[in-house]
Amino acid sequence: MPLPETHRVNRLIAPSRDTHNNWNDKDPVILEGVLGYTKNRLFDGSLEYFIGDGIHRYSELPKYGGAEASSTKKNNTLVLRDGNGLIDPASIPASTTTQPNNVVKADSNGSLDGWRDAISNAVADPNAGLVVGDDGKLGVDFEQMPTTKFEALLKSLKMLIPLSGTMNLYVDKNSTAAADTIVDGRGTLALPFKTIQAAIDYVTSTYALGPYFVNIYIAQATYNENVNCPEYSRSTGSITLRAYEDSNPPTIKNVGDVGNTIAVVGGVWYLRRLSIENTTRDPGNGLTNISCGLNISNSGTEVGIQGCSLSIEYEGSAPGTGSCQLRLISIQNNAVARIYALAGYQTSLACDNGNASLAYMIRVERYGQFHISGGNATEEGNMYKVACSGAVDVFASVAFNAGIITFGGLLYNQTFIGTVTGKKYDITKGGTVSGPYGGFPGDVSGTVESATYCWYV
Repeated sequence: MPLPETHRVNRLIAPSRDTHNNWNDKDPVILEGVLGYTKNRLFDGSLEYFIGDGIHRYSELPKYGGAEASSTKKNNTLVLRDGNGLIDPASIPASTTTQPNNVVKADSNGSLDGWRDAISNAVADPNAGLVVGDDGKLGVDFEQMPTTKFEALLKSLKMLIPLSGTMNLYVDKNSTAAADTIVDGRGTLALPFKTIQAAIDYVTSTYALGPYFVNIYIAQATYNENVNCPEYSRSTGSITLRAYEDSNPPTIKNVGDVGNTIAVVGGVWYLRRLSIENTTRDPGNGLTNISCGLNISNSGTEVGIQGCSLSIEYEGSAPGTGSCQLRLISIQNNAVARIYALAGYQTSLACDNGNASLAYMIRVERYGQFHISGGNATEEGNMYKVACSGAVDVFASVAFNAGIITFGGLLYNQTFIGTVTGKKYDITKGGTVSGPYGGFPGDVSGTVESATYCWYV
């Protein structure tokens, strides 16, 4: 008699429920058809289900279902309902204001397609320098990366961009396109800087000059700025602040009652065809205040002055309990300044001491050096004569082992001309002067301190 056919009998097995940690520790093979629940796998309070197949262990089985999120965890959680890419709407908060950490949004039908498209478009944007290769991998294309982003990258790495030739930048406060925000093309004639300081900061913080030169051309206008010229990376290169058109010099005028119109604290700089003005008033703070048209300091700092006009004046009543000292040109702490002849243009110095406590046309101290250079032209002109005017206490003050040196040219020496009231010179505390051709202006004789080693020749 044949054996009866063997039938498989399905049994109804009650669902099994436990925490994820307990399931995971035991990691059993779940019988086929067994419905199981796991708690707290995603976060405290989450609940998912799985179905056994009699072959795979708990850890290998896919988990399904939504999640009951706690109010503190929901905004940080993305829960997929199943394998078709749909998002459980209950797992996404409705407000990014109250739950700002949620940054993933589904389409209205719960699809992730819009989100995927947005990510794809973003990483493939060449304006960011990011590209997707043929293999689908994200990469960086430095040739497509905008200059501003590349410079920002190098700055973040504390690296400077080496110049490969002369750089020309432009400043024009009256241009409708002028701004100080750094974008591609900033500093060109089409997109000039609005302020001189912004152009200086851009160059000195971004580039290593090496042997090359930077010209910052400044359009004719009045720039109310206290300009600071800092140290920068260089070998034999330099930076020149210059008029865009020599015949139309821009004016740089200080802001505030006291302070420096231009302060140079490092590097090699040239000032060409600029009008540098300083107006000083008593700030009423009871302190000793010093204002300079051009203040040059720190070892290794060099400044060349070419065809510029410099002036300083004190306005208003005399200082109260403090004092206000004027220095048209101040050189100190091993710095060097030179007046160069510029063909066709004359350098001029002017001071109105008003009610100031003390006023100098030139003050050199603490191992500073002021050089007056002659020329080699075949025809003498105003470029070899520094025009001076106004009233001072001392025209040239030299102290603390500083010096003024005149270098004559093959044909002409640089000379000071004009009418100035005040003492011609005052040399103290180791100061020395190799006098300019014709001497210093002034209607009061100069003095040389005898108690220390000082001289004037």
